[in-house]
Amino acid sequence: MPELPEVETVRQGLNQVTLQQMIQGGDVLLDRTDAYPFSSAESVSWLIQTVALAVCLPDSGR
Repeated sequence: MPELPEVETVRQGLNQVTLQQMIQGGDVLLDRTDAYPFSSAESVSWLIQTVALAVCLPDSGR
């Protein structure tokens, strides 16, 4: 399914500034969006010190 053009624009912009950058922290703004079995705190702690490889859209391959 094609994405909205503004979503693709945001994805491209994020890739330009975040690729190969170390993730320093984050916030989960809505707990129910976090995948089971991890809590929000566990998800954020897992991301810290991870290097961003790409911002991808689900099921798009981009």
